[in-house]
Amino acid sequence: MKIIFFLLVLNLHAQVPTFVMGALGDSITTGFNSYHFLSDKKGSWSTGNNKTPDFESHKMKIEKLIERSVEAHNMAVPAVKSKNLIKQVKKLLRVAPKPDYVTILIGANDICSWKSEYQEDLEKYKDNVTYAVKKIIDANAHAKILLVPLPNMVRLYELGKDKRKCQMVWALTQLCRPLFKKDVTDNERDQFAERVKGINSKLKEISELYPSNAFFYEVLEEVNFDEKHVSEIDCFHPSAYGQKMIAEYTFNRDLFTEWFPAQSIANQLR
Repeated sequence: MKIIFFLLVLNLHAQVPTFVMGALGDSITTGFNSYHFLSDKKGSWSTGNNKTPDFESHKMKIEKLIERSVEAHNMAVPAVKSKNLIKQVKKLLRVAPKPDYVTILIGANDICSWKSEYQEDLEKYKDNVTYAVKKIIDANAHAKILLVPLPNMVRLYELGKDKRKCQMVWALTQLCRPLFKKDVTDNERDQFAERVKGINSKLKEISELYPSNAFFYEVLEEVNFDEKHVSEIDCFHPSAYGQKMIAEYTFNRDLFTEWFPAQSIANQLR
């Protein structure tokens, strides 16, 4: 009987395919300005790999849960808008035809470029994200897709408005002018905050269209992050602590129960 049980466990392990994940998005998911100037995907909240001693990306968290390595593909590109998801998802599916898990975090560059009348832009954003979601589901009907909300971006202004360095960087780079431009009024920043809410509401709508595959958790947009979570380089992107924060607040272990190790399955058969 023990021999049969041992063979069963071995067989379960042998049948376990490689877990494959992907990441789509913009500079945040590339670790841009988080650890040093420009991108460092090793420190990405999504697919990073042991960048700092106390850091765990989604990839690392999944590896702990399923007790095996995860094949990860980070297709995020700095400075892009949601329309770039069309290229990113096609690129992902070329190297990973059936991804098990995909994270999507994008939209900051969209809302920073919108004019006062942006409802049509908002619908285009939804169409772009929906396209990516549908392509992933078409590739793997069991795929899990995490739609990550934008955080409270006005908080970035609040943390840096009295810092000369931040003001200089924002002015020099012309970073997100509807938020950081010197003559923007408080009322206009309140309106900018509504854009963020609009983006997040569309992500929630998409998750409701595909409840078995797409998941949206609002917690990140409600986090009142502080200075340590923001890059000292540009006062905009997440710092190393910010990357860790995103990883912590957006991870849900319940999405991965079907991939728990064979030993756990065997224990249930005893």
